[in-house]
Amino acid sequence: MIDTAAPSADSAGVTDDVGDVTGPVADGETTDDPSPTFSGTAEPGDTINIIDNGEVIGSVVAGDDGKWEYTPEVPLDKGDHEITTTVTDPAGNTSEPSPGISFTVDPDPNMVTIGTVKDDQGPVTGNLTDGSVTDDARPELSGSGKPGSIVTVMDGTTVLGSTTVQPDGSWSFTPSADLSDGDHSLTATSVDPAGNDVTSPAFDLTVDTGAPGKPSVGAANDDVGDPGNAAGERGA
Repeated sequence: MIDTAAPSADSAGVTDDVGDVTGPVADGETTDDPSPTFSGTAEPGDTINIIDNGEVIGSVVAGDDGKWEYTPEVPLDKGDHEITTTVTDPAGNTSEPSPGISFTVDPDPNMVTIGTVKDDQGPVTGNLTDGSVTDDARPELSGSGKPGSIVTVMDGTTVLGSTTVQPDGSWSFTPSADLSDGDHSLTATSVDPAGNDVTSPAFDLTVDTGAPGKPSVGAANDDVGDPGNAAGERGA
C-alpha cells in the first residue's frame, strides 16, 4: 500500500513542573520552568518534531496509544518562545507545522524589599528607620523587586494597595488613606508573572499626628536677691 497522505499535526500542550506554581501553561503566559514538558497525540509510530522559534529542538515517537511527551534536554533560553510541531508518519510523509503556542520563560527567582519609607509631611522630613515615629500618616514606601511583578503593600493583615515593579526593578507606593495613629507593621508581597510570591521583612513604625499640648506656666518664683527686701519692695 502506498501512503502519500501527510498526517495532521496538533498543537503541543505545555506543562510547568518546577517552582511554586505548576501545571499547564496557556498561550501568552509566563513560566519559571526552562525545561517544560510538551505533550500531545498523533498516530502510533508517528515521529513528532518539536520546533522552538523555527528551530527543531527534539523529536519523539508516539506510543501505541498515540500519546507523546517530550522534555528538552537543553533548557530553553530566558525570553519569548513559540512552539510548533510537525508529524512524520512511517511512510515519510510530513505534516505542515501545527498552530503555535507562545509563552515566556523567566527562571529568575522572585524577590521584593522595602528599601525606604519616607516622611514628607510636617517640620521634620526624610527617610525613616525601622521603629521610627512619624507625623506623616501617608508615608511613601519604595523598594526593589522583579520587573513586571505586582507588589501588594500590607499593614499587618490589611491591604493598603498595590503597584507594579518597573522595568528597572524599582517600585513605590503611597497609601491613598491616612494610617491611624499608633503602631504599624508594613510588608510588601510580590507576585511575579510566573505566579511565584514572596514577602518582604516587616518595616515597623508609629504614626503620631497629634499636636503637642500648649505649654503653660504653673508658678513664678523670684529666687534672686534678698528675700526680705524683695518682700518689702513688693509691699511698698
